[in-house]
Amino acid sequence: EIVDNFGLSFSPKRFMARCSKCNASSYKRLTEEEGERKRQELNIQTHVTKFYMCNGCSQVFWKGPKYNSARGQIASVMKLQQEEVYDA
Repeated sequence: EIVDNFGLSFSPKRFMARCSKCNASSYKRLTEEEGERKRQELNIQTHVTKFYMCNGCSQVFWKGPKYNSARGQIASVMKLQQEEVYDA
């Protein structure tokens, strides 16, 4: 209903394309060494191997439980299957 009322559109390929902290639109994939260093610095307990850093504010992101939850919520709102929402 909200999507229709406000004329919103959604491009599955642009899912999570902007930084949630500064709204920048580009990320850098960290090397395994940089990612491991960040994992230790941030005390991330789960085994994550892919980390991304915002080119605008240097915020570090990774695909954890919140990422998959957000994919599911977006898919539900947009009446898509979760697999249709881009997963880089």
